[in-house]
Amino acid sequence: MRVLDRRGGCYEVREFVCGRDYVWRPGCVVVECDCGRREVFTFLRSVCGCGADHAEVVRRELLAGGLVEEPPWERDYREWLLGGGRRLLRSELCDREEWEEI
Repeated sequence: MRVLDRRGGCYEVREFVCGRDYVWRPGCVVVECDCGRREVFTFLRSVCGCGADHAEVVRRELLAGGLVEEPPWERDYREWLLGGGRRLLRSELCDREEWEEI
């Protein structure tokens, strides 16, 4: 058995008109089994088509990648918390205007 490639997990950011969507893409390992098959394995799938279980190797390779990157929304949240925290959000602004009219 031989490890051919390893890719760590990451977030994929999709932009929409109304905001962003963050999708987690788990890490994977490409392994060439002793039977000759090349397969892509994750933490959840580590058994080759021939029946060989490569769980130990897959876990070791995926954990060797180190810590997972910071989630992409953390920076936006930190900026809002430190800089824009005093600013009213859109829904709060509408509520305030309605209460002032009463």
